[in-house]
Amino acid sequence: AAMTRGSGLGELVSSIQGEIDDYCFAPCGYSCNVHTKCGAYAMVHVTPQEECSYASFETNFGSTRDPEQQGDVSSSLNNLVGKVLDVFRPARFTITLFTDQGAEDAIGGAPFEAADQRYTRRQCTSTHFEQDYAATIVNYVAAAADKKRPREEDSSPVRRAAQQLPRMLRSRSDSFSMEVGNRA
Repeated sequence: AAMTRGSGLGELVSSIQGEIDDYCFAPCGYSCNVHTKCGAYAMVHVTPQEECSYASFETNFGSTRDPEQQGDVSSSLNNLVGKVLDVFRPARFTITLFTDQGAEDAIGGAPFEAADQRYTRRQCTSTHFEQDYAATIVNYVAAAADKKRPREEDSSPVRRAAQQLPRMLRSRSDSFSMEVGNRA
């Protein structure tokens, strides 16, 4: 719980009105599952290694199987992805978005708009499955100036606590993967 609060993930979970179940592994590692009242989920897994660390975030936030309730979720999805990127601050990452044709209007440019504002897009590919199901995979890297510039020190209580966290939630050189699913 202390790692979740200190890293900023606690604020992220609160923003989607979720309940969290988190666990720290010995000697190192972190995992949390988030469940919301609307049936959405999010999962975070972090595996630190001396050479590099890997973190992943997966969610179905904004998706629904009821087309009557499907509205424009692009703003809330971009906001969520932006918060995730602000917590982890990866040097490079991949977003994989699963959609069907019914979700295209509701998603708009999300979650890529949030990433495009903060990072440089390197590669993008899309694969179609079945008749109307697609996976879009986009790779991002931090801007050159961000790679050379050390992280700004923030004196807020959350950032002070996060500075005490293990390397796995702080390193700009680590890899990060994000999956966002929206299948109406």
